[in-house]
Amino acid sequence: MPTTGLPVRPAAYIRDADGTNADDSDITDHRAMAIGLVQGLGWPVPVVYADIGPPGRPGSQLAALGEAIAAGRHDAVFATHPMMIGDDLGQIEAFDRLCTRHGVRLRYRWTGGPRDPRALFDVIRRTNRFTVTDEHVRLLRRAHVGWDSAEFGAPGISPKRPYGNSNVFRDIAEILNVPEREWADTDEELFPDAEWRFLRLHVETAIALQIGLATGEFRAGRYVRGNEWHNSWKRDEAHDRSPMGRDEG
Repeated sequence: MPTTGLPVRPAAYIRDADGTNADDSDITDHRAMAIGLVQGLGWPVPVVYADIGPPGRPGSQLAALGEAIAAGRHDAVFATHPMMIGDDLGQIEAFDRLCTRHGVRLRYRWTGGPRDPRALFDVIRRTNRFTVTDEHVRLLRRAHVGWDSAEFGAPGISPKRPYGNSNVFRDIAEILNVPEREWADTDEELFPDAEWRFLRLHVETAIALQIGLATGEFRAGRYVRGNEWHNSWKRDEAHDRSPMGRDEG
């Protein structure tokens, strides 16, 4: 597990979509900002790994950072947001697991810890392809809906008790009929596999809800949208017609 004291061999990862090479002003400024933010945490000056291009593209420096973590050359990693690591939750989970496996602390500027649900939703909020599963539908059917009185007011799912109780992971396990021995130890500490499984499903219900409201149906299947507007989701008919898609719906 990560150490609790200050790290001594930190790294920082940056990615700049507008940069042209490793020495241009965008990358230089971004690198200086990352070093300043890391030092603001009381950590030593980090080794900075910098990639050019938007998240989701293969990055040679992200790969180099992963190799350095596996080799034990760093005990902490800093990035501004999980979106710097990748553009899907599988990439974010894999990097978190890599750090955990090697006892490396992972810290994001905007969210602190590596498993903040809001930050993880940011990663997938602009996705234009999504597969709704039976598990997403089962969770949404148990959603605790009330009235959010902020501003004008609107219906909303309780952020504290989204499925009726404040122990969200236990609620998810019960709704999905997952035996307790498969998701928590005797002290109800979540197993890492179960934590990421439940966390991803919970975050993904936001996209599944968009789809249900846009299409007027809550059923498993593959859906697409042509732009970022929530109400543009529609069923992926091409996928349904394919041999591999006929079992959905």
